[in-house]
Amino acid sequence: MRIGILKVDRVHEELVEFHKDYDHMFRQLFLTIRPDWHFKTYDVIAGELPSHLAECHGYLITGSQYSTYDGFPWIKPLEDFIRHCDAHRKKLIGICFGHQLIAQALGGLSEKSERGWGVGIREIQLTDKMTFLSSQPSLNRMIYTHQDQVQQLPPHARLLGGSAHCPIGMYQIGEHIWCCQGHPEFNEAYAEAIFSRREEILGKDLMDEAIASLQNGTDRLVTTLWMAQFFEST
Repeated sequence: MRIGILKVDRVHEELVEFHKDYDHMFRQLFLTIRPDWHFKTYDVIAGELPSHLAECHGYLITGSQYSTYDGFPWIKPLEDFIRHCDAHRKKLIGICFGHQLIAQALGGLSEKSERGWGVGIREIQLTDKMTFLSSQPSLNRMIYTHQDQVQQLPPHARLLGGSAHCPIGMYQIGEHIWCCQGHPEFNEAYAEAIFSRREEILGKDLMDEAIASLQNGTDRLVTTLWMAQFFEST
């Protein structure tokens, strides 16, 4: 299995030596359960995208500090690539920004939420079945850090789960697209590092609450298994 990682952000230079970059986080996460898989990184911000869909078995769009509506020159080509994947039923996963941009590219709406920041370990209720899993889980806990949300699903998308703060937390389109707002690639040490850097943005109370939540444990490895089974499904 060869997975293309479409990287749309870079870890801050002060953190990258210890935590590595986002594509490395995803590689290491998948390799814990699929040690024989291979990966190719595309630096989307630098203008890199697959020339042909067949370069990889499936693709994953990472999270980003940017917003889907920021108007950067690399966003429209990535939206075109998303529509190309959808038209050809190519396996595609969206995480955080990727989750939001896939919705936007396919006719949904992503924008800044009036509910404010969602940070720390948060739980969503899973209300519909992921068709590529043999059993239906009821909850999912992951690390979150976002202001933007998917506000309206694209046509033909099916809501899988959400919460009061993030009603559209996870969705699926057909058998070829799966998206979630949470960050399975983040571990607690990296999350604490980025929350600590954002005290001025978050405010001290919310920052402290987010950091304290990191003691609660996540379902990141279970979520990674879901992603692997999604890529492997037909």
